[in-house]
Formats: sequence, C-alpha cells, structure tokens
Amino acid sequence: MENWKNLFKIQDYRSEELKNKAASWNMAYSKDDTLGLEQQLSQFSLLKEGSHKISNILSEADSLANTFIFDNSQTVVAGNTIIHYKQSVCFISSTQLSLPHFIMEPEKFHHKILHWLGFKDIDFDDHPQFSDKYELRGEYKTVIEFFFDKKMLDFLASQPEIHMEGMNYYFIIYSKNNLYSPAQIMTLKKLAQMIFQLFLVKSKESLSIFDPIGT
Repeated sequence: MENWKNLFKIQDYRSEELKNKAASWNMAYSKDDTLGLEQQLSQFSLLKEGSHKISNILSEADSLANTFIFDNSQTVVAGNTIIHYKQSVCFISSTQLSLPHFIMEPEKFHHKILHWLGFKDIDFDDHPQFSDKYELRGEYKTVIEFFFDKKMLDFLASQPEIHMEGMNYYFIIYSKNNLYSPAQIMTLKKLAQMIFQLFLVKSKESLSIFDPIGT
C-alpha cells in the first residue's frame, strides 16, 4: 500500500510541475484527455497496441499547427507477461501537411530477421547512416521517399533515436518508454517543430507532383 501511495505522490508532483511549466511556456494544460487525443490518434500504431491512458497534456496553437505534448501510459500483454511503458509523445496537427502514412522506428535485431525472411523496409542507398539506424515502412514508397529527402535524412541521422509516425495532417514523435522530465519536455517539442518545418516544405512541393493519396 505504501508503494502505491508513493507512486501517486510522484504522479501528482509531476502533474503539478507540468502545470506550472505550461503557464511559464504560455501553453494550456489538462491533466486528463479532455481534448479527445486518443480518439484522434486511434489509427496510429502506437495507440493500436495494448491499452493506453493519455494524461498531462500541454497544448498550443498558431496559424500553422496545433502542438500537443502528453504522457502516454501503455500496457501490453504478451503471453503471460504484462509489460508497462510510459513515454512522452509530441503530436503536431496541421492542415498544411499532406503526409503519406509511414512508420519510422529504430532498427533492431528482429527487424533484420524480418528482412532475411523477405519483409523489406524503405532503404536509401545514398544514405546508409539513416538506413542502418531506422526501419522505415509504408504503403506509398515513392511518396515517402519524396518526403524523406536528404535534409530530412541528414537531420534524423544526427539526432538521438526516436519513433515517428505520420498520416495526412498528423504526425507524432516519441522515444519508446522514455518519459521526459519537465525540464526536458521542450527538447522534444523543438525536435518535433524542426521536423514539422521540413515536412511543411515538402508538403507544399508535393501539391504539384502527386495526386492526393487515396484518389
């Protein structure tokens, strides 16, 4: 019982600290998912695996995008094992984006096994540093390759490993099982915003090159 009390104290302290930080950053704060983010992101692979709780939401909006940063608690059942993950997620929503659906995650040994079995990801022969670091996949290979140009590949290869998924107007980034401290939250936000700017340029360029996906 004492352990549970200590856990709740830690959670309450984090919530209070994030609430105070949000005020100093001119961001709105919500302890619970009153914005319906779980529903908005229901088609993303992160939210499809296991059960989830979204909390401690920081949000802001400008003329280009809505930005949300939140805690995601994830519970996954694998056989007789229950696995708990907690990660900070940054979600950017913008009608200026026109992203193909893609999933990018750090490449691990099980990905290499899948490659040996014939399941291929999207590799860039002229950028082995990125291709060795990340597993990138999605149905619209040509469009994904367009969005992941040299600027994007160079940038992602130079940063710490992250997970990222994009779809239409939305994309999210996070580091698996990494719950950022309040002092680190802005690092995640800045990283997402730099990626957003790169995607924004390519989205504008894509309008004159590709037909809308799904038509």
